Amino acid sequence: MNTNVNCFTLMNTACKKLKGNFGKAFLATLVVIAPLVAISFIPYYIGIVLALFFSGYLFYGLIEYYKKLFKGENPNLKVIFSNYSKFGAATLMGIINIICMVIGFILLIFPSIVFVIYYCVNMHILSDQKETSILGAFNENSTRMIGNKTLVLSYKILLYFLMALIIAACGLLFVPISTLYASNFALSIFLGILVVIVGIILLTLVNVLYQATQMEFYLNCLPSKEYADNYIRENNQKVIEKRKAKANSKNCSNGTCSNCEKEQTTTKTTEETKDVTLEENKVEKVVEEKKENTKNNKK
Repeated sequence: MNTNVNCFTLMNTACKKLKGNFGKAFLATLVVIAPLVAISFIPYYIGIVLALFFSGYLFYGLIEYYKKLFKGENPNLKVIFSNYSKFGAATLMGIINIICMVIGFILLIFPSIVFVIYYCVNMHILSDQKETSILGAFNENSTRMIGNKTLVLSYKILLYFLMALIIAACGLLFVPISTLYASNFALSIFLGILVVIVGIILLTLVNVLYQATQMEFYLNCLPSKEYADNYIRENNQKVIEKRKAKANSKNCSNGTCSNCEKEQTTTKTTEETKDVTLEENKVEKVVEEKKENTKNNKK
């Protein structure tokens, strides 16, 4: 676990891990993004629903592909599409992630940021631990985010901003092109398609960096489950001790805490012992005086 890292160092390290494999990473990411973008153009929101449905499974496969790249293997593109056993779990998790982010964004962004921070690599956990459930992946992700919330937020905001900027720029270009060349339908369609292709390529480039950064974060920055559990357990114990200390201090002010009662009992016992000792000393003195008086009378 590496905690002494910022978002730029993390992204730089991730890019170095892809050295010599950038073309493969780009092609694999393009294979995932291009169909999703193409499907989303189907009208009446049907395309958006289909893209949302398939995104989880495709990005799960992309994570499997990047995992093999980071291990120094030479994966085939079939890796992306051959995770049939995880189709249901990956699809459902992808839908949950997108819905939570969209709803969070509608609710003044903050809930979306919280979700991104705590559940940023739940798909990686689902991929890495084949037997875990969706709920288990969410819970483990939340538990293991110790000390990394700022790092995650920084690189996520930066890369999300770049993606949003590309989408906005392509949208702004598409509108005037369709307006200016409305009389020339063929040219308008050609330029529109060209804008979309350029947008897909730029989105793919940013997404390569995003996927690599995510994988590097998961492999080298995220603490182990055991470490996270121990950390939480120790913190909970500290909280309990602080609460006990506060409760004792309140009780002490009222003179009702157990420590005060022990001190009072000890004080009483000490005072009683002193009194008994004084009484015994007095008795001894009286006895001695009587003995001396008896001796003098005999004389």
